[in-house]
Amino acid sequence: MKYFGISFLDKFHCSKGVCPKTCCKGWQILVDAKTMEKIEQEPADRRKTLLRNIKGQKTDSPQIRKRLGSCPYHTGEGLCGLQQEGRTDLMPRVCREYPRRTISYEAFAEIALELACPEVARLFLEEKEPLSMLPWQKEEREILWKIGNEDLPFLEFLQDLRQTMVDEAQTQERFDVALLYRQYRCFDAMHEHLMRDKRAEANTVLDAYRNRCQESRRVGEQEDLDAGAPRQMLFFPMDLVDKVIAHQLDLPNLAVNNAYLKKCIRLYYRLCNGKTAEEAGAFFEKIWQEMEEEMPGTYDKYRKYYIYYLYEMLLCVYEDYHLLKTILLGNMYLELYMVMDAIAWLDCKKHKVTYDLDLQVRTLSSLERRMRHNTGVTDGILSRVRKDFL
Repeated sequence: MKYFGISFLDKFHCSKGVCPKTCCKGWQILVDAKTMEKIEQEPADRRKTLLRNIKGQKTDSPQIRKRLGSCPYHTGEGLCGLQQEGRTDLMPRVCREYPRRTISYEAFAEIALELACPEVARLFLEEKEPLSMLPWQKEEREILWKIGNEDLPFLEFLQDLRQTMVDEAQTQERFDVALLYRQYRCFDAMHEHLMRDKRAEANTVLDAYRNRCQESRRVGEQEDLDAGAPRQMLFFPMDLVDKVIAHQLDLPNLAVNNAYLKKCIRLYYRLCNGKTAEEAGAFFEKIWQEMEEEMPGTYDKYRKYYIYYLYEMLLCVYEDYHLLKTILLGNMYLELYMVMDAIAWLDCKKHKVTYDLDLQVRTLSSLERRMRHNTGVTDGILSRVRKDFL
């Protein structure tokens, strides 16, 4: 099988015992069927010990039985005991592979890295080169998710679509809501055709959009952009974002499982309570401009996040054809990231502390753990967007 990996994939190395947020704590760790088979083949005493640490063995989703929130194999050195023994074959697949996210699309597979991992978030924020998916042929990887739709023309369409949107986002002089809306309108039009099985019409929309992008680059035009106007970033109105923060992110267990994000959300409430949606929107637009002045490249950081999401998620539409759902989720994730990033920056200003790389990593990885790794949160965000935006 051919593999393609996100461009900074080879830079990743697990921080192991010095990781600021180990993946051995706070997660539900599912045990895959292959690992369960390996465990069943162990000698009786060893097998009994291993199975004692797994709950739900008779269900479709057995998982590691935690002890005070931690994996029983988590050692005092912050390492995995099974890994130290050289028995990675007894580790659940997610533990062997995380934060790598390998998805098979029949003829090829792509490997991305989860930004919830602090080391990945650091590499992402440090990356200066344009992101891309590059050929990667080092060794076979375990596939996390197989998408076998047997509709290769649609997969090729999605690859073409992704490259078109990434190219525009990469080359646009100014990343802002004008670009987000322009791409969203294109996604929306194509989604309508796909839901009606009008593949040719969807291809026509993409061809027209790509030609317009190429022509704009050729003549140096930037439609929907007044270079003299302040940059605007908000795709969703702040009242919708506020509901998502209050009802999807800020759940009762957050203070225990993700104290840093809880702190950011509390500060968000203090700063935004009493503001109308329009006032809150203007407030954050002003803060992002100040951040760009103090930390040049802030807007490009958000551009990079948007592009990374396209690389990570757009081909997954191959499974269910639901293009619009994927794009709306991505735009909400981006906006939540921008808001929490601004809140963390303001907190540093208040305490006269530099918003350095370590704190930016903490903001990004903490938010990703909450909003991207909980199906209940994802479903809640989608439900909220469908109700209040569409």
